[in-house]
Amino acid sequence: MKIKKIIMKGLVKLMKNNKILIICFSIFATISIVISTFIAMFVLNKKDDQNYWYNNFYSNIKINNSSFIKGADVSSYAEVVEQMNHKSFEELSDDNQKIYIDDDGEYKNLFEILAKNNFNSIRLRLWNNPYDDKGNTYGGGHNDLETDIWITNQAKKFNIKNVLLDFHFSDFWADPNRQYLPKEWENYSTNELKNVIEKYTYNTLKTFYQKTGIVPKTTQLGNEITRGAFWSLKNNSKSGYKDVLQTADYLNYAASGVKTFESEFNVKTDLAIHIDGSPSITRWMDTLDEYLIKGKNVDWVDSVGITYYPDWNGNNLKLYNLMDSIKTKYNLKSYVSEYAVPYTYEQTNLVVDISSSQNGSGELANPSPDSQIKLTSSVMETISKANPDDETGFYWWEPAWIFSGKSGWSTREGIYYSEPNNESNQKSFMVGNSWWNRGIFDKNKEVLPVVEVVKNFSRIVKTDDYVVDANNFYNEKYLDYFNNDPIFNNTKLIGDYWKTRKNLINYIRDTNIILNSNNNIVEETEREFLSKNPLILKSQIKFINFEFDEITNEGSLQLDLSKNNVYYKIDNNITIKIKIITKYLDIIDFTNKSSTNKKHTIDIKNSDTNWLNKIYNSISKDNIFLDKLKNTILDKYNYQRDYYFKNDAPAFWDKEYNIDRWLRPWIQKNDEKIDIMMFNNIVEYETLNDICEWRDNLTIGEYDLIIYFTNDVNFELYGHENWKYLSTVAISVSVNVSS
Repeated sequence: MKIKKIIMKGLVKLMKNNKILIICFSIFATISIVISTFIAMFVLNKKDDQNYWYNNFYSNIKINNSSFIKGADVSSYAEVVEQMNHKSFEELSDDNQKIYIDDDGEYKNLFEILAKNNFNSIRLRLWNNPYDDKGNTYGGGHNDLETDIWITNQAKKFNIKNVLLDFHFSDFWADPNRQYLPKEWENYSTNELKNVIEKYTYNTLKTFYQKTGIVPKTTQLGNEITRGAFWSLKNNSKSGYKDVLQTADYLNYAASGVKTFESEFNVKTDLAIHIDGSPSITRWMDTLDEYLIKGKNVDWVDSVGITYYPDWNGNNLKLYNLMDSIKTKYNLKSYVSEYAVPYTYEQTNLVVDISSSQNGSGELANPSPDSQIKLTSSVMETISKANPDDETGFYWWEPAWIFSGKSGWSTREGIYYSEPNNESNQKSFMVGNSWWNRGIFDKNKEVLPVVEVVKNFSRIVKTDDYVVDANNFYNEKYLDYFNNDPIFNNTKLIGDYWKTRKNLINYIRDTNIILNSNNNIVEETEREFLSKNPLILKSQIKFINFEFDEITNEGSLQLDLSKNNVYYKIDNNITIKIKIITKYLDIIDFTNKSSTNKKHTIDIKNSDTNWLNKIYNSISKDNIFLDKLKNTILDKYNYQRDYYFKNDAPAFWDKEYNIDRWLRPWIQKNDEKIDIMMFNNIVEYETLNDICEWRDNLTIGEYDLIIYFTNDVNFELYGHENWKYLSTVAISVSVNVSS
C-alpha cells in the first residue's frame, strides 16, 4: 500500500505538469481503487464483519498532521442579531450581540463562545444579490458581500481569522435542487457569462481582502454542484443545468479570477469545489472525475469539500471511504464542508419552528444531547484518519441559528425566487427556522455539552491521555446504517476534561413540572423535565423515589446518577416537584348584564356582515373583559402593549414591530360550554380550529354565542410566537337576529 501511494503521488505531480498523462492516470487510478476495494471486500467477508478492518487497519492509522479545522458556518449570524435587536447590522453595538448563553449562564457574543471552545474557522455563504427589485430581502441570512465582510470583522475581534468563503454564484440558495444564475447574469451570452464570472470572483476577493484584511484560507467555488451550477431559467445552451462539464468550464474562469487576485496581492488561498453527500461513492467519484479530469478543474483544485449529515448521508464508513478514495485517486485532501446533527426531534410550540420539514417521516433515530456527543466525536475521528497526513476538518453548518424574530431560511420573496416556475411550491413552502435543533445551542439559546467534544478533540493521542468510552453517553440504536459502523460503535472521548465530574445542579433550569392529567405521571414528568432542561444528558441520570398525593394532586421525584454516569456529580438531593392542574373553562358571561337582572340581548340583522362590531360595542367598556385581556394575553410578552378598540375591534399597538395588531375572534359552532381549556386560560389552536367557524352572517333566531379571543399568530408579520397553545379570553353573548 505504501509503494502504491508513493507511485500515485509521483503520477499526480507529473499529471499537473503534463496534461497528456491525465487520461492514463485516471484509468490507472480507477483500476487501482477497484482492485483495492475487491481485496478489502474479500478480507472483510473472510473475517465476517467490519471489526476486523477497524482493529487491524483503522485503529493503526498514524496521524502525521496535528492541524484540524473546527469550523462553524455562521452565515445567518447578522440576520439573527438584527432580528433580536430590531436594528441593521451596521447599527449593532458589541453589547447588542451578546444574545447567546454560555455554560456559566452569562449572555455572550457568539464568537467569544466559539473561540473559547476552540472553533478556529468560519464558513460564509456568498450570494450575489439576495434581494428582489424592491429591495426586500430573500432571508436566509441575506449573505451579500457586505454582510459577510461585517460577520468576518466580528469574528476577527475574537481572533478567528480563518475564513472559508463559499461562492454560490447565485442570488440565493444553491444546492443540488437549485443553482439559478444571478438575476443580473441571466441575459448574458456564454462568453459574456464567462467574463463576468471571472471579474466577479476577482473583484469580490479584492473587496473582501481590502475591507477585512483577511485572505480567505479557502475559497470554495460553487456550493453542492453535484448536478452542475449556473442554471439559466430559460434552460438554454449556456445553462449548466445538469451539465457538469459546462459548469466546470465556468469554474475555470472563476479560478482564473482567483489566480489574478493572488498574483496582484501576492497572497494564496486554497481553491476548493464542493459536492453534496447523497450519491453513492461510485457516483460521487464519477462526478468528481468529470470536474477534475474531463472539466480540467484538476489544474487548480487544492481540496474537495463534502456535505456529510449523518441523518441523510450514511455512516462513518462511507465518509471514510469517500475521503480515502479522493486522496488515493487524486492525491487531494478533502474536508467536510457541511455537517450537523440534531440534539432533539421535539417540536416547540413556536410558529417559526418548521424543523419537522428536516426530520423526515419514519425516522428511527432518537436524538439527544447524548447522541450529539457520540456522533460528533466519531465524525471528527473519521475525518482525521481519512487524511492522516493533511490538514483537514469540518464545518458545523449553522450551529447558532437560533429562534430570533423573523429570521428563517427564506422570506416569501425568497420563495418566489427559489421556485420561479412552480406556483404550487410558492404557495405551499413554509417560511421559518428548520435548523434550530441541529446546532450547538438549545431552544433557549444555551450552549449544549457537545461543544466540549469539539473543544477537547485532538488528532494526536498520547498513550497517557484520559479515555472515556462514548457508549456511556449513548448506547441506543440510532439509524440502521450505524448498526455495523465500527467507528461509531467504538468511538472514545479523550482528554483531561472528561476526568472532572460536573455538578449536576449547574445544568438544571427548572424543577417544577405541571401536568394536565394523572395518566403516566412518572413517564410524563421525566419527559417534561428533559424538555425543560435540554442541557441534561439523560444517559447520566435516573429518576427515583416517586411520591404523589392524590388529594392535593401534588408529588415529587428525585434525581440520582445512573450506572453509566461518567460526567456528573451530585452534592445534594435534587427534587422535582410535580403539580397536576386540571382543565377548566372560564367564560365571561355577557348574557345577563342589565340592571334589571334580565337577559341582555344584542339585536342584529341577518344581512349585517359587520355583526361582530355590534358585539364589540357592547363589551368594549367592560372592565372585567379588558382586565382579562391584559392579564391573559398581554402578559405573555416581554414588551408592553396597550389594549384599545380600533375600528370597533380589540387591538393593541405592537411596540416591537411598530404595527397595530387585532385580536383574532373565534366563533364557536354552537353555544354548548365545552371544556377545552388546558389551564390558565390556555387552549390548543387545533382544538379551536375544530370547534369554531367563521360566519359572514348570523342565522335568524335568538341564541347565545361563545367567542374566543387570541392573538393572530403570523410568523411573516410578527416573528416567532407560540401558535399551538394560545392564551385566550372567552365570552358568552346573547343575540337576537332578525331579517
